[in-house]
Amino acid sequence: MALGDVKRRNVAKDISRSQTTFKYHLPVNDKSYNVCKKTVLDVFQISSRRVQTLQTKMKFNLDISDKRGIHHNRSCDVSFDVKELVRDRISSMPAQESHYSKSTSCKLYLSSELCVERMYDNFKESHPNIVFSCSLYREIFRSEFKLRFGPPPSDSCSYCDELYIHLVAAETEDVQKRISAQNTLHHRKTETVYKVLHEDVVMSKSYPKYVVFCTDLQQVLFYPTLHHSSMFYQRQFSTYSQCVHNMGTEKPFMFVWNGSVAKCGSFEVTSCILIYIELHFEPLKVGEIRRLVVWPDRCIAQNYNLWCIALYHYLIAKKYFTTIDQKFLVSGHSFLPCDRDFALIERRKKKSTVYYPKQWLEVIVNASPAFSAYYMDKEDFTNLSAIE
Repeated sequence: MALGDVKRRNVAKDISRSQTTFKYHLPVNDKSYNVCKKTVLDVFQISSRRVQTLQTKMKFNLDISDKRGIHHNRSCDVSFDVKELVRDRISSMPAQESHYSKSTSCKLYLSSELCVERMYDNFKESHPNIVFSCSLYREIFRSEFKLRFGPPPSDSCSYCDELYIHLVAAETEDVQKRISAQNTLHHRKTETVYKVLHEDVVMSKSYPKYVVFCTDLQQVLFYPTLHHSSMFYQRQFSTYSQCVHNMGTEKPFMFVWNGSVAKCGSFEVTSCILIYIELHFEPLKVGEIRRLVVWPDRCIAQNYNLWCIALYHYLIAKKYFTTIDQKFLVSGHSFLPCDRDFALIERRKKKSTVYYPKQWLEVIVNASPAFSAYYMDKEDFTNLSAIE
């Protein structure tokens, strides 16, 4: 913006608009172009009032330089060394990473017994002579550190927890390096198996004859979901939900049954898988080939037992598949797409009221448009003892 004279001027004691002309310029590729005032306001996203204030200062030859941040009237300004001391104090807190989202998130988790106020009190006890406010401590904690309080928002890995405890209790640097190396090796194994799962998913989406699905049992759903005080002291009825997630079509299929109809053991899980296969696949014709890869949760009572092997032999004998592979993730790091489906159901569960078991079907189906549900009766469960 430049100040210039006009050819026609009115006589006035003060400098008025008629006595001055302002021209606006914008640089483009080392060249300056004349533009209008509105263009300048739009480009720099400023108000007309700010431009008017600048024009007034230029008329009366006032200083227009930016004086923000150069004043020295702050008597309680905290020195850089003190802030560094706070940063070192926060960094020294033992933190734990989430073993499921390690590759996608850099957040660390402190002990659930801590909070910003308690950390600030501990800092003041260690440095009583330093003047430092809790608000500034909180600002540094929130803006410079990606830390959270409480355990990671996922199932805990017992081996990771064991290494974490040993790492906190380590007294020498050599011991810490050895534990860190074990932790790194453990997570590399986990990442390797996740890569295999990803490769199977890609194959299932490219080749229809390569079927991949994961299966897992959701945590128990209780009913009725009432909220009066006596419900917290009474035993509720149980409902079970088994998820079969087809990785090729990305369509979860939920099997729901009441706790009075059946339990939640190996026979119930294999029965759900058998019904899913019979509903979605036809026996192979002569010369046809179809391969199945199952990624279940590594629970011995449900998926890691003789009855699952018997079921897979039965499916091959009935010509549904020519080959069946059962693959498992690393224990403690078995995060499957079923867990994402369960999260959607849990979110819907908070907004729903259930009085009888079959209402859980409505909750599950309304949790996502991709969900399908099937209510299991007593005759739907198959005893595989004969196949043994």
